[in-house]
Amino acid sequence: MIARWVSEHRGHEGDLTSFLLEQGVRLQVKAGITLPCAGGMHYRDRWKGAFTGLTEQAITGELGVSHQDVRRDAEDLAHIREDLWISVPAPHRLALEDRYYGNGEDAGHAVFSVYKTLMREQRDAGARGHVLLCETVQREELESLAGKKAFFFPHTLNRKSLGILLEYQQTVALHPGQLRLITEVMEEYVVHSIVVLDPEEQDLRQALVLRDPDQIICGGYCRSSCEEYWKNLVEKSSILK
Repeated sequence: MIARWVSEHRGHEGDLTSFLLEQGVRLQVKAGITLPCAGGMHYRDRWKGAFTGLTEQAITGELGVSHQDVRRDAEDLAHIREDLWISVPAPHRLALEDRYYGNGEDAGHAVFSVYKTLMREQRDAGARGHVLLCETVQREELESLAGKKAFFFPHTLNRKSLGILLEYQQTVALHPGQLRLITEVMEEYVVHSIVVLDPEEQDLRQALVLRDPDQIICGGYCRSSCEEYWKNLVEKSSILK
């Protein structure tokens, strides 16, 4: 499969990351996913490679941007599907060590500034927005980066972290077992839409008790066997009345 991709892209700059991005989107489009999203944690090295001022995992100089590769990624993906999203690790998942600024707040602002530049470059090249993959919910990241075109997707949530998240975005992605958290916070926070991850029919019915049908979205995050995964997700995305 990779050999065929290389042959088809002869004369066009690209690498294994380019292949993984394109393959991931094509499988989603083939399955009928309405809001495809490229990237994931495998995109971490490419994203980090667009930072200047790093030595391996350490900040050793003034942070800057070398955006050519990430912009090319967005341009290539836009030829496959317009208005798709791109998934990248949230800043804390880069696990950068500050050896230059000497102040956590200054280092954080410098990292966020690079993120803003890179996300803007990809949007200008055709991306609709970005999904930031989080291990935890961090308020300083939300304050700097949250917006209509930046969606934070935490790996884990509890009542407290969900509340913090809802201060900055009114659409949240939840596993079925986390739907109970919404009932605990709905009186305090605005919840516009719920993305239910890998739902079964009973999960969708539970979500419909909380929100109207047009406020419920089926979502997923594929880790393996993606062709079958996306196909199954689409098949399970509706329920019989």
